[in-house]
Amino acid sequence: MRLKSIASGAIFSILSVAVTAMAAQDPAQVYQEALADYNQRSATNLASIDRAIANLAKVENTAADANLNYDILVLESRALYWKGTHLKDQEQVKEVHLQGQGKADAAAKLKPTYADAHYYAGINLARWGEANGILPSLSKLGALKNYMALASKQTTRSGAEGGTVDGYGPSRVLGRIFYKLPVVFGGSRKKSLEHLKTAFDNAKDLALNVVYYAETLSKGSDAEKAEAIKILDELLANNPETYNKDRIPENLEEFKEGQKLRDQL
Repeated sequence: MRLKSIASGAIFSILSVAVTAMAAQDPAQVYQEALADYNQRSATNLASIDRAIANLAKVENTAADANLNYDILVLESRALYWKGTHLKDQEQVKEVHLQGQGKADAAAKLKPTYADAHYYAGINLARWGEANGILPSLSKLGALKNYMALASKQTTRSGAEGGTVDGYGPSRVLGRIFYKLPVVFGGSRKKSLEHLKTAFDNAKDLALNVVYYAETLSKGSDAEKAEAIKILDELLANNPETYNKDRIPENLEEFKEGQKLRDQL
Protein backbone atom coordinates (compact mmCIF):
# COMPACT_ATOMS: atom_id res chain seq x y z
CA MET A 1 0.00 0.00 0.00
CA ARG A 2 2.82 2.35 0.91
CA LEU A 3 4.52 1.72 -2.44
CA LYS A 4 1.26 2.40 -4.26
CA SER A 5 0.85 5.60 -2.27
CA ILE A 6 4.38 6.71 -3.11
CA ALA A 7 3.88 5.84 -6.77
CA SER A 8 0.55 7.67 -6.86
CA GLY A 9 2.13 10.68 -5.23
CA ALA A 10 4.98 10.68 -7.73
CA ILE A 11 2.57 10.47 -10.67
CA PHE A 12 0.47 13.28 -9.23
CA SER A 13 3.60 15.44 -8.85
CA ILE A 14 4.67 14.78 -12.43
CA LEU A 15 1.21 15.62 -13.72
CA SER A 16 1.13 18.78 -11.65
CA VAL A 17 4.48 19.87 -13.07
CA ALA A 18 3.26 19.09 -16.60
CA VAL A 19 0.04 21.06 -16.11
CA THR A 20 2.00 23.98 -14.66
CA ALA A 21 4.40 23.89 -17.60
CA MET A 22 1.52 23.86 -20.07
CA ALA A 23 -0.09 26.80 -18.30
CA ALA A 24 3.23 28.70 -18.42
CA GLN A 25 3.33 28.17 -22.18
CA ASP A 26 -0.12 29.52 -22.93
CA PRO A 27 0.43 31.02 -26.42
CA ALA A 28 -1.74 34.07 -25.80
CA GLN A 29 0.07 34.91 -22.58
CA VAL A 30 3.49 34.30 -24.14
CA TYR A 31 2.55 36.55 -27.04
CA GLN A 32 1.50 39.39 -24.75
CA GLU A 33 4.68 39.06 -22.69
CA ALA A 34 6.79 38.98 -25.85
CA LEU A 35 4.98 42.06 -27.16
CA ALA A 36 5.82 43.85 -23.91
CA ASP A 37 9.46 42.80 -24.34
CA TYR A 38 9.42 44.02 -27.94
CA ASN A 39 8.07 47.37 -26.83
CA GLN A 40 11.10 47.67 -24.55
CA ARG A 41 13.48 47.32 -27.52
CA SER A 42 16.69 49.28 -27.37
CA ALA A 43 19.52 49.90 -29.81
CA THR A 44 22.12 49.35 -27.11
CA ASN A 45 20.66 46.38 -25.21
CA LEU A 46 19.08 43.48 -27.09
CA ALA A 47 18.16 41.48 -23.96
CA SER A 48 14.42 42.10 -24.19
CA ILE A 49 14.42 41.36 -27.94
CA ASP A 50 16.35 38.13 -27.43
CA ARG A 51 13.90 37.13 -24.71
CA ALA A 52 10.93 37.84 -26.97
CA ILE A 53 12.41 35.81 -29.81
CA ALA A 54 13.22 32.83 -27.58
CA ASN A 55 9.79 32.75 -25.94
CA LEU A 56 7.87 33.18 -29.18
CA ALA A 57 9.83 30.33 -30.77
CA LYS A 58 8.59 28.00 -28.03
CA VAL A 59 4.93 28.54 -28.89
CA GLU A 60 5.04 28.70 -32.68
CA ASN A 61 1.94 27.01 -34.16
CA THR A 62 0.70 25.80 -30.76
CA ALA A 63 -2.40 28.00 -30.52
CA ALA A 64 -5.84 26.76 -31.47
CA ASP A 65 -6.47 30.13 -33.13
CA ALA A 66 -4.73 30.45 -36.52
CA ASN A 67 -4.72 34.24 -36.18
CA LEU A 68 -2.75 33.98 -32.95
CA ASN A 69 -0.26 31.65 -34.60
CA TYR A 70 0.06 34.27 -37.34
CA ASP A 71 0.59 37.07 -34.82
CA ILE A 72 3.28 35.07 -33.01
CA LEU A 73 5.27 34.49 -36.20
CA VAL A 74 4.91 38.09 -37.38
CA LEU A 75 6.05 39.48 -34.04
CA GLU A 76 8.98 37.09 -34.08
CA SER A 77 9.89 38.36 -37.56
CA ARG A 78 9.69 41.97 -36.36
CA ALA A 79 11.88 41.19 -33.35
CA LEU A 80 14.45 39.49 -35.57
CA TYR A 81 14.39 42.52 -37.87
CA TRP A 82 15.19 44.83 -34.96
CA LYS A 83 17.94 42.53 -33.77
CA GLY A 84 19.48 42.23 -37.21
CA THR A 85 19.63 45.98 -37.69
CA HIS A 86 21.59 46.32 -34.44
CA LEU A 87 24.29 43.70 -34.95
CA LYS A 88 27.74 44.59 -36.24
CA ASP A 89 28.98 41.30 -37.66
CA GLN A 90 27.62 41.19 -41.21
CA GLU A 91 27.41 37.40 -41.34
CA GLN A 92 25.28 37.45 -38.19
CA VAL A 93 23.18 40.25 -39.69
CA LYS A 94 22.48 38.17 -42.78
CA GLU A 95 21.66 35.07 -40.72
CA VAL A 96 19.24 36.89 -38.43
CA HIS A 97 17.43 38.63 -41.29
CA LEU A 98 17.04 35.35 -43.15
CA GLN A 99 15.47 33.95 -39.98
CA GLY A 100 13.16 36.96 -39.85
CA GLN A 101 12.18 36.44 -43.47
CA GLY A 102 11.52 32.76 -42.77
CA LYS A 103 9.23 33.48 -39.82
CA ALA A 104 7.21 35.95 -41.87
CA ASP A 105 7.02 33.51 -44.78
CA ALA A 106 5.66 30.88 -42.39
CA ALA A 107 3.04 33.37 -41.19
CA ALA A 108 2.08 34.17 -44.78
CA LYS A 109 1.44 30.49 -45.43
CA LEU A 110 -1.01 30.47 -42.55
CA LYS A 111 -2.83 33.62 -43.63
CA PRO A 112 -1.81 34.63 -47.17
CA THR A 113 -4.48 37.32 -47.42
CA TYR A 114 -2.98 39.45 -44.64
CA ALA A 115 -0.46 42.10 -45.69
CA ASP A 116 1.74 42.19 -42.61
CA ALA A 117 3.73 38.98 -43.11
CA HIS A 118 4.51 39.75 -46.75
CA TYR A 119 5.82 43.16 -45.73
CA TYR A 120 7.99 41.94 -42.84
CA ALA A 121 9.41 39.13 -44.96
CA GLY A 122 10.32 41.78 -47.52
CA ILE A 123 12.05 44.20 -45.19
CA ASN A 124 14.09 41.39 -43.66
CA LEU A 125 15.12 40.37 -47.17
CA ALA A 126 16.00 44.00 -47.95
CA ARG A 127 18.27 44.19 -44.91
CA TRP A 128 19.85 40.88 -45.87
CA GLY A 129 20.56 42.42 -49.27
CA GLU A 130 22.21 45.47 -47.70
CA ALA A 131 24.52 43.25 -45.66
CA ASN A 132 25.20 40.97 -48.60
CA GLY A 133 25.89 43.83 -51.01
CA ILE A 134 23.66 45.34 -53.68
CA LEU A 135 25.24 43.69 -56.72
CA PRO A 136 25.50 40.17 -55.23
CA SER A 137 21.86 40.47 -54.13
CA LEU A 138 20.32 41.54 -57.44
CA SER A 139 18.86 38.07 -57.95
CA LYS A 140 16.56 38.76 -54.96
CA LEU A 141 15.24 42.05 -56.33
CA GLY A 142 12.22 40.46 -57.96
CA ALA A 143 11.29 38.65 -54.75
CA LEU A 144 11.61 41.88 -52.76
CA LYS A 145 9.38 43.82 -55.12
CA ASN A 146 6.89 40.95 -55.08
CA TYR A 147 6.69 41.05 -51.28
CA MET A 148 5.83 44.76 -51.45
CA ALA A 149 3.26 44.16 -54.20
CA LEU A 150 1.60 41.38 -52.18
CA ALA A 151 1.52 43.55 -49.07
CA SER A 152 -0.05 46.43 -50.98
CA LYS A 153 -2.78 44.22 -52.47
CA GLN A 154 -3.94 42.72 -49.16
CA THR A 155 -5.39 44.11 -45.97
CA THR A 156 -3.50 44.15 -42.71
CA ARG A 157 -4.33 41.93 -39.76
CA SER A 158 -6.18 44.92 -38.26
CA GLY A 159 -8.21 45.45 -41.44
CA ALA A 160 -6.39 48.47 -42.87
CA GLU A 161 -5.26 48.76 -46.48
CA GLY A 162 -2.04 46.82 -47.00
CA GLY A 163 -0.19 49.80 -48.42
CA THR A 164 -0.49 51.55 -45.05
CA VAL A 165 1.41 48.90 -43.06
CA ASP A 166 4.28 50.34 -41.04
CA GLY A 167 3.52 53.91 -42.08
CA TYR A 168 3.19 53.26 -45.82
CA GLY A 169 6.14 50.90 -45.59
CA PRO A 170 5.78 49.34 -49.06
CA SER A 171 6.05 52.79 -50.69
CA ARG A 172 9.03 53.68 -48.50
CA VAL A 173 10.82 50.42 -49.32
CA LEU A 174 10.22 50.72 -53.06
CA GLY A 175 11.34 54.35 -52.99
CA ARG A 176 14.53 53.37 -51.26
CA ILE A 177 15.17 50.52 -53.70
CA PHE A 178 14.92 52.84 -56.69
CA TYR A 179 17.19 55.36 -54.92
CA LYS A 180 19.89 52.84 -54.00
CA LEU A 181 19.97 50.82 -57.23
CA PRO A 182 22.42 51.88 -59.93
CA VAL A 183 20.57 53.18 -62.99
CA VAL A 184 21.92 50.34 -65.10
CA PHE A 185 20.11 47.89 -62.82
CA GLY A 186 16.81 49.78 -62.73
CA GLY A 187 17.54 52.60 -60.32
CA SER A 188 15.48 55.73 -60.88
CA ARG A 189 15.40 58.95 -58.91
CA LYS A 190 12.03 59.80 -60.47
CA LYS A 191 10.46 56.53 -59.34
CA SER A 192 12.11 56.90 -55.95
CA LEU A 193 10.51 60.32 -55.50
CA GLU A 194 7.09 59.02 -56.56
CA HIS A 195 7.08 56.24 -53.97
CA LEU A 196 8.68 58.28 -51.20
CA LYS A 197 6.29 61.19 -51.75
CA THR A 198 3.41 58.76 -51.23
CA ALA A 199 4.91 57.64 -47.93
CA PHE A 200 5.74 61.20 -46.88
CA ASP A 201 2.37 62.69 -47.81
CA ASN A 202 0.42 59.98 -45.98
CA ALA A 203 2.62 59.26 -42.96
CA LYS A 204 4.76 62.24 -41.98
CA ASP A 205 4.63 60.99 -38.40
CA LEU A 206 7.05 58.23 -39.37
CA ALA A 207 10.41 60.01 -39.29
CA LEU A 208 12.10 57.73 -41.80
CA ASN A 209 9.56 58.74 -44.46
CA VAL A 210 10.73 62.32 -44.03
CA VAL A 211 14.44 61.46 -44.01
CA TYR A 212 14.36 59.23 -47.07
CA TYR A 213 12.20 61.63 -49.07
CA ALA A 214 14.49 64.51 -48.14
CA GLU A 215 17.57 62.55 -49.15
CA THR A 216 16.18 61.82 -52.63
CA LEU A 217 14.99 65.42 -53.00
CA SER A 218 18.45 66.71 -52.05
CA LYS A 219 19.97 65.13 -55.15
CA GLY A 220 17.83 67.26 -57.47
CA SER A 221 17.42 70.93 -58.33
CA ASP A 222 18.07 73.86 -55.99
CA ALA A 223 14.33 74.08 -55.37
CA GLU A 224 14.18 70.39 -54.43
CA LYS A 225 17.19 70.77 -52.16
CA ALA A 226 15.47 73.73 -50.47
CA GLU A 227 12.38 71.56 -49.97
CA ALA A 228 14.54 68.84 -48.44
CA ILE A 229 16.00 71.32 -45.98
CA LYS A 230 12.54 72.63 -45.12
CA ILE A 231 11.00 69.25 -44.32
CA LEU A 232 14.07 68.16 -42.36
CA ASP A 233 13.95 71.34 -40.27
CA GLU A 234 10.26 70.74 -39.59
CA LEU A 235 10.99 67.19 -38.48
CA LEU A 236 13.99 68.07 -36.32
CA ALA A 237 12.03 70.80 -34.52
CA ASN A 238 10.18 67.96 -32.78
CA ASN A 239 11.23 65.93 -29.76
CA PRO A 240 11.98 62.32 -30.83
CA GLU A 241 10.73 61.08 -27.47
CA THR A 242 7.25 62.49 -28.03
CA TYR A 243 7.02 62.31 -31.83
CA ASN A 244 4.96 59.21 -32.69
CA LYS A 245 5.18 57.56 -29.28
CA ASP A 246 4.79 54.06 -30.71
CA ARG A 247 8.18 54.42 -32.41
CA ILE A 248 10.39 56.15 -29.87
CA PRO A 249 13.30 53.66 -30.26
CA GLU A 250 13.17 54.17 -34.03
CA ASN A 251 12.75 57.95 -33.64
CA LEU A 252 15.96 58.23 -31.64
CA GLU A 253 17.90 56.71 -34.53
CA GLU A 254 15.99 58.29 -37.40
CA PHE A 255 16.25 61.80 -35.99
CA LYS A 256 20.02 61.34 -35.81
CA GLU A 257 19.99 60.20 -39.42
CA GLY A 258 17.93 63.23 -40.32
CA GLN A 259 20.30 65.58 -38.47
CA LYS A 260 23.31 64.04 -40.22
CA LEU A 261 21.65 64.60 -43.61
CA ARG A 262 20.67 68.16 -42.64
CA ASP A 263 24.26 68.97 -41.68
CA GLN A 264 25.36 67.92 -45.16
CA LEU A 265 22.93 70.23 -46.97
